[in-house]
Amino acid sequence: MRRTLAGLATGLALTLIAGCSCGGADVVRDLDGHLVVEGGEADPQHAAGLLFDFGSLPVGGTERRTFTVRNRSNEEVALEPLAPGAPFSSSIAAGAVLPPRGAIEVELTFAPTESSTSEVLVQLGSRLGDHPIRLVGEGLAARFRCAPGALDFRAVVLGTSRTETIRCANETAHEATLLVPAVEGTNAAAFRFADHAPGDRVPIAAGESRELPVVFTPAAAEMHVGSFRLATEGGDKLPEIRLIGWGQPGALLVFPAAGCLFQRPTPLGASDVVPIIVVNPSTEQRSVTAIELPEGYELASFLPAFVPPDDLEDLVLTSVAQVAVRFTPAAVGPHEGTIRLHTDDPALPVVELCAGGSGGGPELHCEEERIDFGAVAVEVPVTRTLTCENRGAGSPEDDATRLDVHSIGTNSPAFYASLRDPTKRSFALGERFLVDVTAEPAAEGEHYGTVLFLTSDARSIDERIVLTADAVALPPCDYVLEPASLDFGVVEPGTSESRSLLVRNRGSDACLVHDVRIAPGSHPGFAVDAPAERRIEPGADLQLQVRFTSAGPVPAATGTLALQISEPDEPLVEVPLAATAESRCLELSAASLDFGVAAPGCALERSVLLLNRCALPVEIDGLDLEGSAAFSFAGPVAIPAGEGRRVDLRFAPAVTGITTGSLAIRADGQTPYRLPLAGEGGPDQHVDRWAPFEREPLDLLWVVDDRAGVEGLRAAAAAGVADFATALAGFDLQVGVTSICPDVDGRLLPLGAADRVLDGTGLEALGPRLAAGSCTAGAQGRSAAFRAITPPLRSAVDDPIHPEPADGNAGFFRPAAHLGVLFLADGPDGNGPDAARFTAVKPGAIGAHGLFGCGGGAGFEAWVQATGGLATDACAGGGIGAVAAGLVDRIGHLPLGATPADRDGDGVLSPLELAVIVDGTQLQAGWRYDEATGAIHFAPGAVPPDDAAIEVRYWPRCD
Repeated sequence: MRRTLAGLATGLALTLIAGCSCGGADVVRDLDGHLVVEGGEADPQHAAGLLFDFGSLPVGGTERRTFTVRNRSNEEVALEPLAPGAPFSSSIAAGAVLPPRGAIEVELTFAPTESSTSEVLVQLGSRLGDHPIRLVGEGLAARFRCAPGALDFRAVVLGTSRTETIRCANETAHEATLLVPAVEGTNAAAFRFADHAPGDRVPIAAGESRELPVVFTPAAAEMHVGSFRLATEGGDKLPEIRLIGWGQPGALLVFPAAGCLFQRPTPLGASDVVPIIVVNPSTEQRSVTAIELPEGYELASFLPAFVPPDDLEDLVLTSVAQVAVRFTPAAVGPHEGTIRLHTDDPALPVVELCAGGSGGGPELHCEEERIDFGAVAVEVPVTRTLTCENRGAGSPEDDATRLDVHSIGTNSPAFYASLRDPTKRSFALGERFLVDVTAEPAAEGEHYGTVLFLTSDARSIDERIVLTADAVALPPCDYVLEPASLDFGVVEPGTSESRSLLVRNRGSDACLVHDVRIAPGSHPGFAVDAPAERRIEPGADLQLQVRFTSAGPVPAATGTLALQISEPDEPLVEVPLAATAESRCLELSAASLDFGVAAPGCALERSVLLLNRCALPVEIDGLDLEGSAAFSFAGPVAIPAGEGRRVDLRFAPAVTGITTGSLAIRADGQTPYRLPLAGEGGPDQHVDRWAPFEREPLDLLWVVDDRAGVEGLRAAAAAGVADFATALAGFDLQVGVTSICPDVDGRLLPLGAADRVLDGTGLEALGPRLAAGSCTAGAQGRSAAFRAITPPLRSAVDDPIHPEPADGNAGFFRPAAHLGVLFLADGPDGNGPDAARFTAVKPGAIGAHGLFGCGGGAGFEAWVQATGGLATDACAGGGIGAVAAGLVDRIGHLPLGATPADRDGDGVLSPLELAVIVDGTQLQAGWRYDEATGAIHFAPGAVPPDDAAIEVRYWPRCD
């Protein structure tokens, strides 16, 4: 339309006339006497165009240019939209209308967002024609340098503050702006910017610098740490500035602040002197005026001890005094007592310290506190090794410090113990020795025992190693080893290589494998990664990884891999090991090749690179496959100096199951290299079946926080019992409740009418018990849980330690059931067993879980985290219904035998690719597939009932 209007009788044909530079560098262009443009520069690239060069500008900055358009005609003229696009913009992006004899000022803006040069050509259009305008500008990233990289506030007295400063210099050629961040880190609240708040802009002129003061106000007598990262307006982060400071109380500090003064044993007839360190962080002189000492201890310095004031300028406090104490033991064994320091500090007039210390002599110490043999076969011996040591004190030349072992035994016929070397029974200070402990139960069931010592250490009677085993009756294991021996071939010195050994169960009954180890006398470079106990189901395999490592050349390393298997006639199995460690010309690109899983008709290909590192060619004398015919290859004959050649291998299984082999590579007539091969054959379509399906039983122990202030959390938990019961409906369930209170001591509390254990049909009695209770003593939650689920209390009808009748936990712990511990707590736990002792009670248990209030659950959470349990935050609205849902997700699942394949490649497993069928009906909801666990997980309330027939159909993935 504009082109036709140009020919109307207006006579406004548009012609560009070269203008003068009026008012500096501006250009005036007369457009046919009717439109005049004032501003800009003449564009050398376009004869009729204008140029606006914005020059260089920091990222995040803004620069503007203007020009004026004048209408000298007696008619209205419409200017078309002028929209150059980012990082440029104009004030007439929507167009404009010039009245007769009128004018308009057009503003152009350049606002770079990145470090680059921008250029755009736009048209100033009207019915009179189009005229080019070229815009040019360069965005420059702002550069700042801030120092120092860390602010050390040193020691600051509580209730006061200290300020340290960083200086930031603008190294760009233009003014640039810093953005003030929030302080982050563990103690972020203790630090703040003195003059700025987070989000403030701090402009700094080119070449100038600014100081940013930071204030530290300690919140407690401890180390405080934090950090922050300044940023430019363009979003670039500057290096992190680390913050550190200490809070110091105004009163005297006495060290040791925790524990006892004397930590190590002191030999009889000798003395130890240990100083008590007194630090004065205040500005007034203080002194230690007197000391009270228990029997066996005496003052070894002078009183009063004056402690001068400190200026707190650094962490090396100079205002220190020492009060030395001498300990002379009168007898072997620990000494107890309390040391009391008297001072003239009104804030700390008396300080009490644990004296500690023990008399020297032999001391028996064994590394393990418990040996759990797990599942063992009846009448098949399984041996574990116990490492013990004489950790006594005294003179090594003094025979009184030697540990004499008179006898070692057990208190159960299912176990026996003996010294590894029965000819040596006396051990010097620091000397270690081995004890072989064997489980050989004669009947099925759980067996418990204790290793008992009689030694010259009078305290060794208290060194009792708890033994547990779960005996099952199994026929002799029908197995085969593949391969029968492991030859690592050539291994480069200083490197490590692995080989796999398969224990195949060919029989119709399960096999048990124990005590997998490298036998004594083997080369020290051999090692094995293996579980302490492993059950192999019929038709299944156990894969063991054996490694060989050598720091230097070894012509011929030999050894033996030993294991025990449930075969009464020959329970000890030995596999010969061999390796050679030497440098060769030939180097392999892989230590082993694992082909993964292939279905029939689906071959997988892999390759290995053979590299000649020497100056002469390497002749390949032979490539031989050892093992299964499912592997095939094609490879080179010779490899030139400094070059490499590939050997291509193919895996096409004819049967399902794990297949192993090796490629022997012989070069220049020397010891062959061996490349381990592994692959697994899978069926065309997998059908995993559970018929009939049985949900595994579940034993749940609630450990309830009865302390004052937790009533709200307990009441909320009690109110959610109905949700808890709904989520676990249909499970073979047993629930018991104990308290963190030391008086309860792990005993199950009565639930309802004197019952101490509830099943899934009586959970309504759980609510009142969760809500009730009051404990004024310290928290012992983990200790209570551990005692509740371990012998002797867990199997006792009556606890002999307490006077109440029939207060044992018999009937709660079921060997075949999952075991879960549920903490209901709002605050920290006291000292308790570590998580490793808990997990050893029942390997494979579903672990510890918790419902914690706003005060958290320090100590309890250690068990939860170590066992992968669920920590539910009641302060964020979580309840025991969520705890139950987490339990269902842990045990309400079906592990698949392989990974389902996404056959159509759409990223979703459709019902045609993965089908869950229960009693003949395909489920459309209530389940999900978890690739991380490789299992079907059912939602709470959707777990199929017992005796249901379940099938899961899918095609296995072959990649």
